[in-house]
Amino acid sequence: MKRAVLLLSVLAGLASQSWAADKTQSVTVAQLGRWLAGAHGQPDGKIAKGLKSMTLTERVSVVQLAQWKSDIPGRHSREELTVLADSSAFLDPAATDVLADAPPDLKAQEVMFSSAIDYVVQTLAKLPDFYATRTTAHFEDTPAHMTQVPGTLGAVSMSQRGVAYVPLHQTVPSSIQVSNIDGAEMHGAKKMDRTAIDRPESGLTTAGEFGPILSVVLHDAIHGTVTSGYWQQSPLGQLAVFRYAVPYGQSNYVLSFKHGIQCKKLFSAYHGEIAIYPATGAILRITVVADPTPSSEAVESAIAVDYGKVQLGSKDYICPLRGVAILKTNIDTAAGQIAPQTQLNDVTFTGYHLARGDVRILPEQP
Repeated sequence: MKRAVLLLSVLAGLASQSWAADKTQSVTVAQLGRWLAGAHGQPDGKIAKGLKSMTLTERVSVVQLAQWKSDIPGRHSREELTVLADSSAFLDPAATDVLADAPPDLKAQEVMFSSAIDYVVQTLAKLPDFYATRTTAHFEDTPAHMTQVPGTLGAVSMSQRGVAYVPLHQTVPSSIQVSNIDGAEMHGAKKMDRTAIDRPESGLTTAGEFGPILSVVLHDAIHGTVTSGYWQQSPLGQLAVFRYAVPYGQSNYVLSFKHGIQCKKLFSAYHGEIAIYPATGAILRITVVADPTPSSEAVESAIAVDYGKVQLGSKDYICPLRGVAILKTNIDTAAGQIAPQTQLNDVTFTGYHLARGDVRILPEQP
C-alpha cells in the first residue's frame, strides 16, 4: 500500500534508553509538589539529586511545570525536573486535572471530532505568516559498555575497560528560527518537506508541529479506532480527550534512522490522545506513541505537542507551545556490543511574531 502522506520523522543518529532507568521512588504530581515546596531554599545540587531519584506516576500539566520551573533555583535542578516531567508526558493526567463529568455521548463525540477536522482543514490553512523561536534541550544517556584501550605493549595489544552507565544528561541546547510562510513550515531557511525529512541528519528531531502532525493523525484516526476518554481542565476551559489507535495498514507515521551513510525508514502502527476544545474544535494537545513490530530497531518512540493561545498582530491563534520527543533504540558500542540508549528532546516555541514588512512614507527632504 502506498502511503502518500508523511507525518513526522523521528531521526536517530547514534542515540537513545528506557524512559527512566535510574529512577527508584515513584511519586504522584501532588507528592512531587509537596517535595519541591519542602526543598525550597536548598542548594541546586541537592534538589537535582533528589529529583534524579524519582519517577512520576502521572502527567504534569504545562501550567504546573512552568510554575515549578520558575520556583526552582538552579540549572541542574531545572534540568532534572525537565527530564522527570517529560518522561511522564505520555501517562494519564493527575487526578486533580481530570473532571468527574460523564463522557460525551456518541452523537456529541461525532460532532466534536468533526469540528476538530474542520478546524485543521479550515482554520490552520488560514494561519498568517509568522515566525517564532524553537529551542531544543536535548538529553541522552550513555549505556554501560566495554571499550577497547591500548594494552601494555601499545597499539598492538588491546584490552577492554568497562564504562559505567550515565543517566540522561543534557547536551548543548540549540535554538533556531521557525516560521510558517504560505502554509509551509520553515526551519531557518529550509522548507520542511518530504525530501528534508527523508534524509535525516544525526540526532533526534521532529517536524510538523504547526499543522501536518494534526492533519495526518486525524486522517489516520478516522480509519482506525477512536474512543472517548475523559474531560480535562485547561486554561481555555474544558477539553474533551479522545483516545485513538491506528493499525499498521493505515499508518502514515514514519520513523527515519540514519546509520552511517544509510537511512532506514519504518512505517509504524501507533496510538495516542487528542484533546479537543469543543467550542471551536481547536486541538490543544496531541500524542503519538509508535507501536513498532518486534523486529523493529525502534524499541520505543513517542511525541507529544501542547498548543495554546498566541497573539499574532491583534488576533489570537492556537499555536504549539511545547513538545516532547522520546526515542529508545539499541546501538552498537565501541566493543561491538548491543546496548539500549535513550534520547529525549524538550522543545519550546516562544517569541511569536507576524512575518510582514512595515512601509513608512516619508516627506521629501530639502
